[in-house]
Amino acid sequence: MGGWLIVLLVIVLAILAFSYFSTRSVMKDKTGNQEFDSELPDGVEKRPYLANPVFLAYLIFFLALVLLTWFFAF
Repeated sequence: MGGWLIVLLVIVLAILAFSYFSTRSVMKDKTGNQEFDSELPDGVEKRPYLANPVFLAYLIFFLALVLLTWFFAF
């Protein structure tokens, strides 16, 4: 395996771990509350895209794509 493949593999595993644990913590908080239309937490209301691990994964992917393209172009 090349050096870049290992780096990208570590990044992907970090994103997966972050997504898993953040989803698990949200589900753990919601299991006792059966109310479906509850208010959003303050952190999510202030930064709805930054608190979403899917959007973070897209942002990191496109940033890595741009950096790799720039690296190989020059």
